[in-house]
Amino acid sequence: MKILIVEDDSEYLKNIQETLAGIRDDIEFTLATNRNSAIDCISENFYDLIVLDLKIPTVLGGLDEEPEHGYAVFEFARQRAPGTPLFVLTGSPAESFIEKLQENTTQVDIWGSGQLASSRFLAKHKYAKFKEIISPYLEGFGKLLDVELQGGDDRLSIVDDRILRIFSSKQKAAKCVIRILSGGLSGAKVVRITLTNETGAHILEGVAKIGLAPEVASESQRFDAHVIRLEGRATPRKLALIEYGGGDSSGIFYSMAVGYESDAFKIAVLNDEKSASVVKEIKSLTDPWRAGVPEARKDVKSLRRFAISDEKLEASEPSFPYDWIPQFESRLLQTRYACCHGDLHGMNVLASFDGNPLLIDYGDVGVTAASWDPVTLELSLLFHPDAPLRESNWPTDNQAQQWGELDVYLENCPYPIFVRACREWAMEVAAGHREVAACAYSYLVRQTKYTKERERIFALIVGAKNLFDRG
Repeated sequence: MKILIVEDDSEYLKNIQETLAGIRDDIEFTLATNRNSAIDCISENFYDLIVLDLKIPTVLGGLDEEPEHGYAVFEFARQRAPGTPLFVLTGSPAESFIEKLQENTTQVDIWGSGQLASSRFLAKHKYAKFKEIISPYLEGFGKLLDVELQGGDDRLSIVDDRILRIFSSKQKAAKCVIRILSGGLSGAKVVRITLTNETGAHILEGVAKIGLAPEVASESQRFDAHVIRLEGRATPRKLALIEYGGGDSSGIFYSMAVGYESDAFKIAVLNDEKSASVVKEIKSLTDPWRAGVPEARKDVKSLRRFAISDEKLEASEPSFPYDWIPQFESRLLQTRYACCHGDLHGMNVLASFDGNPLLIDYGDVGVTAASWDPVTLELSLLFHPDAPLRESNWPTDNQAQQWGELDVYLENCPYPIFVRACREWAMEVAAGHREVAACAYSYLVRQTKYTKERERIFALIVGAKNLFDRG
C-alpha cells in the first residue's frame, strides 16, 4: 500500500508511521514535510492514501507554518488525484478550513469492501482515536490483494492494477484474467477481462477502459446520452464506473458475451471477403443514429474541428505543404449531421467467431457528419498503431492522390474488399461525395498529431481534396 504522509513534526511523523505499520506490514511510505514537496509528490506519483497535517510550512525548513498551506495541498490533491482518500490531521478543531473541507466529503465504497469517507478529519489532540478510524481504510485496501490478476504483463500501471482489482472485488471475484486490447492514442487503456469466483466458476466477461477521470466520466455520459439508443447486440452493457481508488484515473466497465475474440483488423487479414459482411453489419447496427436525420449546410472547418480542435492542430505543427488549406476549410458543403462513434478504428470493433461485430470505447461519441465512422474505419487500416497496413508500401503516393478514384486507389491493395465496403457505407449514408471527402481530410489532419508518416498523409489529403473538387 502506497501512503503519502505530509507532516513537518518529526516526532509526530514517527508516531503516524508506527501506527500505520502496526495495522499493515506492507506499506510503502513517502514523506513530505512542506507544501511544495507534498504537491510535487502528488504531481509525480500515485498513492492509495494521503495523511495530511494542515499546519505546515511552504518549503523545507520554512518558518511560515500555517494551515492554509495544508489546505492548498488538500485542494491540489482533490483536483489532481480525486480518487485518492485523504485523512486530515489538524492541530485545532476550530480552524476555519475544516467546515469547508468537510463539504467535499462523500461516503463511497472505495475498494469494494464497504462505505468509507473520501475525506476524514481528526484533531491532533484526539490522536488516540487515529488507529481506530484509519484501520478500515487499510483493511479495505488489503482485500484488493486477495484478487489474483493474470495477464497484462508490464503494460499494466499501478493505477490500472488498482482499478481492475477494485472492480473485481466489487464483483466478488477471486481471479481476473486480463488481455490488453489497445493502449489508445490518448493514453487510456482498453482491457478485456474475464472474472471467476473462488471455485473457478465464470462470473462475467467484460471490457474496461481506464483513463484520466474527466475523460472516463465524459465517456460514461456519452454512453448514457447516445449509445443507449443502439440495439443491445451492437454494444456491451455498462456495468460500473469506478471513480475512487485510482488517483487521477477512473475506469468504466462493460459486460459482453463470450466469444468475441477477434476484431475488424484481424477479420480483414484472415478473410477479406468476410470483412465486407462485418462492415455491413456495423452499418446496420448504427443505423438508429442516422434515422430521420436531415441535411445541413456546413463548412469543412466545422467537420475538421470535430476531429481536432484549432488549438491542438496548432500545437501539433503539421506544416502543411499546401497554401490552399485555409481556403479549402472555408468551403461549404451539404452534410448529414448525426451521432457517430467518433473513433471507429478496427480494434474498436470486436467480432465473434461467426463475424458478428460489437462496438467498444465510447470516449469520442458525438455529432458530426454521418460518413465519419466508415471513413475512420477505412483509413485506420493505414494509421492505427496496430493496423496491418501501417508503414506498408500501399498505397503509392500517386494512388493516395487518387483516393476518390476507388479502382485506381485499390490496385495492389492487400484488403480491397474491406476498403470498398467501408467506402460504399460512407457514400450511402453521406449527403454527397463532398461530405466523404471532408471527413477524410479531417481524419488525416488529426493523424498529423499522432504519426510521422506525413508524406502519406499529405498525399491522401490531396486525394480527398480532388474528390471534393469533382463538383
